[in-house]
Amino acid sequence: MWPNLIVGGAPKSGTSSLYFWLDAHPEVCGSPVKEPFFFDDTVSRFNQGCNIHENPIEDYQKHFERCGQAKVVFEASAVYLYSRTALEWIPKLPGGAPKMVFLLREPAARLYSKWKFNRYKLRTTQATWSEFAGIEPGSDPQHFREGFYAEFLSRWFEALGRDRVQVLLFEELIGDPRTVLERLARFLEIDLDFYNKYGFPQHNETYATRNPGLHRKAVGFLPLVPKGLQPSLSALYRRLNATPMPQSDPGERAVLDEVRGRYGPSVDELKALCPNMPWGLWSKRGS
Repeated sequence: MWPNLIVGGAPKSGTSSLYFWLDAHPEVCGSPVKEPFFFDDTVSRFNQGCNIHENPIEDYQKHFERCGQAKVVFEASAVYLYSRTALEWIPKLPGGAPKMVFLLREPAARLYSKWKFNRYKLRTTQATWSEFAGIEPGSDPQHFREGFYAEFLSRWFEALGRDRVQVLLFEELIGDPRTVLERLARFLEIDLDFYNKYGFPQHNETYATRNPGLHRKAVGFLPLVPKGLQPSLSALYRRLNATPMPQSDPGERAVLDEVRGRYGPSVDELKALCPNMPWGLWSKRGS
């Protein structure tokens, strides 16, 4: 079985919540692992043993074996927005080109959220906020470049056609999830009524961890847990290994404002590419 929907990004823009909200719908089936990373540009611990670089394309179907006759079959690997490998392979899947959904978050706020996630939850970086944002001389601009959404989206529009690509805003998803999911249900041609009484629990919130080693083990164990038990076990885990996030200081907020200014031309390009979006939500953004 091949997916007919892929949620392709962007990271720290609500893709985890969207994945669980879609998977809860009776006509929809998500892959057991939210992010298979099958078409990532590199082989990593996330896709080792099942990736397009080392496995035949047919192995991709293993992620959807449980989906039976579901109307919508999907996965949600947020890195696909940027992946050249995904751009090459996804439009020509043997099951036909899937629909794609991309969630975008005001780029400076997304970058700041990613830094806090990596610094305090995953503990994968010791970089300061200004170093992570690529502002310090000699620092790596890789994370900053992820916010050039128009550059990456235009490639997907060209590869799939705009009618097969749905762009959503994180700010609207979090502020009015029911309206967004009803609009997405129309795009996917599934029953809208399901979301009238749905509770929309949030997932993958950023928090600091006491023990990063325990967190890595928990992330590896989570796919083995039935989805119905994941919310209660996640709540228990947070009580064991979560600690309050450090408060933002004025210096971090100053860097955030500088980063926001640097994104200005790219945001203007994005607005021209997707003119019918509620961009006013980005002018009301918080940090």
